[in-house]
Amino acid sequence: MKIHLKLKLGIEGHRILRQGVFTVNIVSYKKDPEREAAITSYLWLKSIQREYSGRKIAIEQVLWDGADITNHVRQLKPVEMNNDLPF
Repeated sequence: MKIHLKLKLGIEGHRILRQGVFTVNIVSYKKDPEREAAITSYLWLKSIQREYSGRKIAIEQVLWDGADITNHVRQLKPVEMNNDLPF
């Protein structure tokens, strides 16, 4: 399954638009398409942050096939890994 995403970002006073087509897990997409699109957008945003390392990036708008999912992306938080493993 493929979805179309657009990110409108502010990077240190400059506005940029990124768009692309991404493959998503069809099972997860059928369960909750909005959440799957938000997760894909969030992961893409993290890769853009690595590309612009050290610069502050503000999310202005996230569009998924024309629908605004900006608030869903902003609410996502990274999962913390448990590092107290016994080995």
